[in-house]
Amino acid sequence: LRHEDPSLQRLALSHTPLTALCATAGLPTPSLTPSTPPALRAALAKALLHWFKHDFFEWVNGLPCPVCEKETKPVGGAAPGPEDLRFGARRVEVHCCEGCGVSVRFPRYNDPGKLLETRRGRCG
Repeated sequence: LRHEDPSLQRLALSHTPLTALCATAGLPTPSLTPSTPPALRAALAKALLHWFKHDFFEWVNGLPCPVCEKETKPVGGAAPGPEDLRFGARRVEVHCCEGCGVSVRFPRYNDPGKLLETRRGRCG
């Protein structure tokens, strides 16, 4: 499984503000040990989830147009290209700008490394 790849785990950790998250959770140093109380572990997990959901990752609903920055509307799908497939995107959404008519592709990546790079996604 890709999420178990040590190099991807190091990359994810390099993006994580561990010191700030530990401070938020009430941990004195950015490390966990077997003796760390369960309540502090839970507080760190909660701080990590909040940071990931609200600060690190962008949850995409409507895509902004890259040309005029107006909102786009979904108009269907497109076949994934080789690069999309390489990163696990078996579906590609196509959105059309309501202002200038530009089409915008949104590959639904399923690769943790690519998601760390783009930091954008959507549920469902």
